[in-house]
Amino acid sequence: MNILILLIGSNPLPNYIVGNYLIKKERAEKDVLPEPDKTILVYSDDTEKFAKRISNKLGIQPEYVDLKRDEREPAVIVKGIQDKLDLIAKAGLISTIHLNYTGGTKPMSLYAHIAVSGWIGKDRKKDKIKVILSDIDPKNHKIVLREKPDYPLDGDLLDHVKPDMKTILDLHGMKTDEDNPGQEISCFSLEITDQFAKEAIEESIKKTKDNKREKAIHQELMRIDISLKGRTDEEKEKYLEKNSDKLNEIMAKTKTFFSYLIEDFEKRKNIIQCPNLSFIKFFKEGGWLEDFVLNTLIKLKKSSNLHEIRKNVRANYNQRDTELDVIAIRGYKLFLVSCTTYDGIKIVKEKAFEAIYRAEQLGGEHAKAIVISLMYNRSEKGWEKNDLEELQKDLAQFDAARNCRLIGIDELHGECQGNRHLTQRLKNIIMGVE
Repeated sequence: MNILILLIGSNPLPNYIVGNYLIKKERAEKDVLPEPDKTILVYSDDTEKFAKRISNKLGIQPEYVDLKRDEREPAVIVKGIQDKLDLIAKAGLISTIHLNYTGGTKPMSLYAHIAVSGWIGKDRKKDKIKVILSDIDPKNHKIVLREKPDYPLDGDLLDHVKPDMKTILDLHGMKTDEDNPGQEISCFSLEITDQFAKEAIEESIKKTKDNKREKAIHQELMRIDISLKGRTDEEKEKYLEKNSDKLNEIMAKTKTFFSYLIEDFEKRKNIIQCPNLSFIKFFKEGGWLEDFVLNTLIKLKKSSNLHEIRKNVRANYNQRDTELDVIAIRGYKLFLVSCTTYDGIKIVKEKAFEAIYRAEQLGGEHAKAIVISLMYNRSEKGWEKNDLEELQKDLAQFDAARNCRLIGIDELHGECQGNRHLTQRLKNIIMGVE
């Protein structure tokens, strides 16, 4: 019988990764890392919820060691694990004990090791039971043992463990809308979105260089005041259908200035969730930038090994609703992209801190936040102390820059000019180059 012991900490993802990989039916190194017949989850009061979620998502019925509030108490940790091994040993001979200590606290790791070593050394033959100690290296995404090589041998764990967005959110206690987990397409087609984004970014640069602090994008549309009643997107969509005056005004203005958008929208509105709301968000809430980024990621999907990309993901945490601009997932790494058409450091900084918090909340230390705004990388004349370099310094003071990347109007403009600056930055981030 092969035993796997997982130490449950405040981030459930590492435990899920190890468990998911080891229970795979087809693996080349099963002689080194055997598939577990029994899994023991060691948790405290604070991490019990994570243990239950991991069990559910892995589809296993584990043995539990509940440390209560004594997750730092040596005697409790050692006794809990050894008692559980005694119980399992009554059901059959144990061949291997694999202790993975990625997820637990330092005391849990230390005393779990002592528990296992003490258990096999007491009235048992050490040469009959193989002990495997492992960890996940967050840099090379492999399972590290005491002796080389690291595993898997073919690629890394990102190639083998690919939970969908809902699984990652569920592991961290974020509930998503079953019927609307986010959109996989933009409001307009790729070509039309790119065309509009190019115009919007060019206008934004022109306004900035003229030193005008007003909104840069199509003032005629921005001036139309429209209130959206309803809590969910579906409720807002129904409100728009019943109160179409302002919607029709926006449509008419759009047709005057951007007839190509209306033509494209008429062709696509039947395949878009909440099409009228999406149309308004495109202009009035910076939705065009989200769509532009979404389209860039879609083009990158194959070359960057992304297996899921969605925008406007609605989630609930502790009965608080939140909407996430764009999410992309490579393997088990979640990239939360926060988009804003603001160009002032105060607002963009707020967005950055929120994105960092949400990214870590959803994907733990493996996740990254990417904040895309209309700020310049370096100060323009008259805009001193209002650039991404300055914002990067601010984030570094709070140790918030490690898992956050900032992208500004320089990359956006380069992308629109055909230089693929945004594409290259996103690919570097996703592939771990930066």
